[in-house]
Amino acid sequence: MAIFMNMFGGEDFADINEDRSGARIGERIKKIREAREMTRAELGELVGLDQNRVQQYENGKRKPKIPLLKKFAAALGVETIALMDPTTESYVGAMYALFQMEEKLDMKIVKKDDCYCLQFGDGKFGGMNNYLSKWYEVRQALDEAMPNLTDEERKKKVFDYNMFEWTYPGGIAMNAYRKYDEHPINRMQEIREDSEYFKSMMEEVERSSQEDNR
Repeated sequence: MAIFMNMFGGEDFADINEDRSGARIGERIKKIREAREMTRAELGELVGLDQNRVQQYENGKRKPKIPLLKKFAAALGVETIALMDPTTESYVGAMYALFQMEEKLDMKIVKKDDCYCLQFGDGKFGGMNNYLSKWYEVRQALDEAMPNLTDEERKKKVFDYNMFEWTYPGGIAMNAYRKYDEHPINRMQEIREDSEYFKSMMEEVERSSQEDNR
């Protein structure tokens, strides 16, 4: 069970992700089918299902196993990975993850000088930028501290940074309590901001989950 669940009683993000997995696959199947102006009956004929069963897969009531998913992909004329939740263990997988972010998170690719960059919305406020700002803050603190640390201190600092990733988002609130233990007076504003950030993020996740279940 995730650490932040024990502390705050929230639902594990792994459960949320798994619960929505079939629905996400179904949404992609439906989107591509409609883009190809294909009926459920026509798609079903190509994969060996009736239109009611196709609808169940599109609605997320059923989650296709890989052999059936390959049939859907072949019938729709797309790569199987285009229907799946992408992973980032390869360049191709990472590209499909970026395609998903373009669609879902208002991301676009921009070129600045000779560098390709990813920008969310206006690149400054709202949406994904709220999440990135906290990550940037933690990463910058690590990079600035490293040159002045001993090898043992660097090891601990890197571990703390990794724990921020591995316990995200609960690690934000955990870090706030740790700061209080270390500096109970002069870190109160920062602690308050971290706690408010975590609270707002959890409210956003809850709203998103409710919208998905409608």
